[in-house]
Amino acid sequence: MLGGRGRAIISTKSRPIVDQITRIVAANETLQRENAALRIENDRLSAELRSIGDALDGLTTVSDRSASQRPDSDRSPLAMRRLALATAREIHARRATPVSPEPVTPVTDS
Repeated sequence: MLGGRGRAIISTKSRPIVDQITRIVAANETLQRENAALRIENDRLSAELRSIGDALDGLTTVSDRSASQRPDSDRSPLAMRRLALATAREIHARRATPVSPEPVTPVTDS
């Protein structure tokens, strides 16, 4: 009857290993979900960055005109880029921060 006892000893000794593998599998599943979410966010941010780059390219094209063709009221290319980046950052911040409705205060008859 040594065979029966041997199996019990092996399963008792292997329990910590099985528990460790279970924890590793669970952690791996969690990391895979997080990785998928990060890939989606990365794709969204890459698209947004391309859009900003396209806008900046448009500003560069406008600023490449000769100085004689540029009206005095035009801003410098650097100022335009700063404005475009500030606007893009503001839009990104608004998108990243969910807007919660303001609490409604009850009206009481006084």
